[in-house]
Amino acid sequence: MSLFDKSYQEKRDFMRMKIEAPLSAEFYRDGEQLTGMCRELSGGGMHVELTTPLVEGEEVEVKLASTHGHSPQLHARAKVVRVQPENGGYLAGLEILAIID
Repeated sequence: MSLFDKSYQEKRDFMRMKIEAPLSAEFYRDGEQLTGMCRELSGGGMHVELTTPLVEGEEVEVKLASTHGHSPQLHARAKVVRVQPENGGYLAGLEILAIID
């Protein structure tokens, strides 16, 4: 079976993991810092829930915080690829561009 014969969901390069981790995202353009929750994480990106909308195409610095107070589990530069309003907040899809540290 070729890649084209698989369903869309099976074509992903990385498996997604459902999580609920504190997330802070820092914008490069003006240093504004936002907090939210990371809902899904994969090797290529993440799905986050925020109270402030992001702009598609914008690059942000993302730090996934440990629930035990340790240094960030993930520190990366990411591109906003999708934003949609939901339940009074916003869901955003981020593509990981580079790992920092």
